[in-house]
Amino acid sequence: MVENLAGNTMISSPLTLIVNLSLRSVRVVVFSELGEKVYEDWLPIRTYVNESSVEQDPNEWWELLVVLLKKVFSQEDLKNRIKYLTVTSSAMCLVMVDNKGNVLEKSMMVSDKRAQEESKLFLEKFPDFFDKEKSIKAEPGFMLPKIVWLKKNNPKIFRKTAKFMSSNDFLLFKLTGEFVTDTLNAEKFYYSQKSKDYPNKLLELAGISVKQLPRVTNLGSTVGFIIPQVQKEMKSKQKITVFLSTYDAICSLIGSSTFTEGELNNVCGTCSSYRMFLKEVPDKKHHLLVQHMSSEDLFIVGASNNLEGGVLEWAKECFYGDNYLKDDDFLYSLMQTEAKESELGANGIVFLPYLMGERMPFSDPDVRGSFFGIERFHSRKDIIRSIFEAVSFQAKLMLEEFEKNGFTLSSVTMSGGMSKMPFAAQMRADILGLPVNVLSEVETTALGAFILTLRARKKLKNIKDVEKLVSIKQTYLPNMHNHNCYASLYILYKQLYTEQREMFKKRKEILKKISHYRKKVLENL
Repeated sequence: MVENLAGNTMISSPLTLIVNLSLRSVRVVVFSELGEKVYEDWLPIRTYVNESSVEQDPNEWWELLVVLLKKVFSQEDLKNRIKYLTVTSSAMCLVMVDNKGNVLEKSMMVSDKRAQEESKLFLEKFPDFFDKEKSIKAEPGFMLPKIVWLKKNNPKIFRKTAKFMSSNDFLLFKLTGEFVTDTLNAEKFYYSQKSKDYPNKLLELAGISVKQLPRVTNLGSTVGFIIPQVQKEMKSKQKITVFLSTYDAICSLIGSSTFTEGELNNVCGTCSSYRMFLKEVPDKKHHLLVQHMSSEDLFIVGASNNLEGGVLEWAKECFYGDNYLKDDDFLYSLMQTEAKESELGANGIVFLPYLMGERMPFSDPDVRGSFFGIERFHSRKDIIRSIFEAVSFQAKLMLEEFEKNGFTLSSVTMSGGMSKMPFAAQMRADILGLPVNVLSEVETTALGAFILTLRARKKLKNIKDVEKLVSIKQTYLPNMHNHNCYASLYILYKQLYTEQREMFKKRKEILKKISHYRKKVLENL
């Protein structure tokens, strides 16, 4: 049994189970009432990709979750104490089911780029709507453009679809039988918090009705209880209350407890989220999303990119895949060691990390990764360092998006898998020129979802009352000599994208003529 924050051992208090569906895994985490993590397990998810599509199988999500739940409820010290549950997942992953709840097709994931023309159509038809709604973008990742793409390109599946939902909604549906979503997830279907409805004219363009979309309710609402069929599979007789949380980037922000003015939260997962809490938001147009947590009277400003930790995962598999030790901790440690043995600037290699296009701070589905400046003397060490530098350069691009829109930043709080790497955290501080705080609990998504359940149960007056659950493990101060050296490289980094932008489009046009894209299966995104 894990010790709680007060130094005691909880024996009979109720437990909360968090289901966290990320882009690379299904994870279950069990928390005690005082926020101690008493159990954790996960299984990897396969991703199917080609030039423009990124898909996962919702049936696989559910099958893996059932395996994990059976393991949880086989634990004698846990099975009778789990009283509460919530689900969080990546946003903008479209799931289609028929009138019996059967999955009809693989999910179009957040990084799927097929709905480019459809997103442009929405912007052309409804410019005023997108001008007014700051939490919404006319971009391929959002749900209605994906639905229009489906209608055009797979009309048979479109006609069979009774319900469209997010990955979060899908798991809630499987667990409780309820077809429901939260306000922040609903915005990905162009739901308006101001008018409190889905926009009929946009739904007409998509060719769907409100009945095909989940009912929208507030964060923290009670969804219902685990249905008997699922309880039977888990071999549990407990009545488990299911609460509504929200998608992972927002849960991570809550779990990081970054409420200080000027503090930017950076969650470095497969993708990377950059967000901050504000009491008020300047009334000006910018590329960042502005969402309102009405229950807390707080605004959330920020966005997520397409890949960050996923770039390092690719580098690990690509450059160290033949290593006899298939141990992630060892391999990531080896990557850091080798990168340190290169020099600042990676001996002249500059890497663009856009392996799956990009959505923020600029939207470009055609851009791809590239290495610039490779010479005969370069080694794997230089290549790996250039990759570490690239993801921090991308962080600086995101930071500049905040600053040029009037948001003053004083520090960055870093969590997620990459924050476990001291070399990466120090490099981020050096390139950003700001202190980087790394949290003791790096898995902030599950913690944030847990905090929302405490709030729902009125154990907290507001989500700020969690200081004892969140602490800083280490602060990395910028080396200003390194910062100044990186400044020139950063200018080059930005130029490489802007000056090659048209070349990436040309590449896509050529590949359309000469290639037949086959879906590749990735064990880890």
